[in-house]
Amino acid sequence: MHNTSVRSAVIAVLLWIPVQRIAEACPEPAQSSDQTEQAHLGALLHYMRGVTAQRSGDLRGAASEYNQAVRLDDRFAEAYNNLGTVFSAQGQYGLAQDAYEKAVLANKDLAAAHSNLGTVLARRAWSLHSPSLYGGAIEHLEKAIELHVGSALTYNSLGMAYFRHGEYQPAVECFTKAKQMKPDYAEPYSNLGCLFYRTGRPELAIRELDEALRIDSHFATARMNLAVIYQERGKKGKARRELERAVADTPGFAPAHIELAALALRRREDLKALEHARRAVEIDPGSAQAQNMLGLCWFRLGDNEKARAAYETALAIDRGYPEAYSNLGVLLITQGELERAIKEMDRATELDPNLTDPYRFRGDIAMGRGEAQRAAENYERYLKLDPKGAAAAQIRSQLRALRSTERAPKRP
Repeated sequence: MHNTSVRSAVIAVLLWIPVQRIAEACPEPAQSSDQTEQAHLGALLHYMRGVTAQRSGDLRGAASEYNQAVRLDDRFAEAYNNLGTVFSAQGQYGLAQDAYEKAVLANKDLAAAHSNLGTVLARRAWSLHSPSLYGGAIEHLEKAIELHVGSALTYNSLGMAYFRHGEYQPAVECFTKAKQMKPDYAEPYSNLGCLFYRTGRPELAIRELDEALRIDSHFATARMNLAVIYQERGKKGKARRELERAVADTPGFAPAHIELAALALRRREDLKALEHARRAVEIDPGSAQAQNMLGLCWFRLGDNEKARAAYETALAIDRGYPEAYSNLGVLLITQGELERAIKEMDRATELDPNLTDPYRFRGDIAMGRGEAQRAAENYERYLKLDPKGAAAAQIRSQLRALRSTERAPKRP
């Protein structure tokens, strides 16, 4: 039975620069004509109403007022910037990016707009699997720092953009700077811990995550990432306790439920795993990771139709999610759809060449078809990636069988 677990992802927090105070944001009315001055004053009135609505939590009303402001004054950078923060709060990141770009176009020296634009570009680069967006994110975040010296929040966001772009040393410098500027700000400690974990320094990672939790004991992301490290170091009891604490502190934190489901699957506690996966989907139905984990649980329990539906939902949410392609491919093998299974696994390794399961199962299909060379290539790749993996002994046995067949004398 397939026993893939969710890849434990470091989850970093991207924070938005707070809305500027009205006194700082309001432009001086223009003096060129009565009509122009009247338009500016009208735009300013709508802007102030928008700020009031936004502060009271009325995001729809705030968006309406900011839109009225920019209709009257299409150079009102602060209104575009605040409109972007409304869209960001609603999860409409494409619209937020558009608003921030208009803010920067209207006022290239508005540091908050550069910071927010850089942050939303980094977020979209991650969610859309589009590395090209990181360059713009870094450019705007650096511009924000140049214009406004930089806040701890901006340095943290810049560190995340570098981190996700694979530029680890600049990321370390940014997180360290954020810590120095605001020692009681937990996010850069957690993010630095994730970076150390990613770069093979688990002891340093644990130290930073522990410090993040000392600052904020209810910081669920840091606690979950600490659990991931404990799990990979074989400290399963500690991992489970950290995850359970994360769920207790923050019941609506879906990633901890996903990790608890993965942990339960490893312990063969399939019904408990299903309970956590269902809870994760209930909390965040738009999470591809939650839907993928739900598919794994149903597959383990033998309900292939529900598993397939969950995997396909995961891929509808995130077309760049390699584990879901791989898991769907494994399920399709059990249903006899070998050609589509190969197609899904090919897509998985296109997205992530280091994912092991597709090589194993493509090798099995090739071996069953008598395609010895293709089978051997896939098996060898699996062993290179994970020489101590769960299937390694079986694959070595199959490779020996293939090689002995190759050496056998051919019949005349």
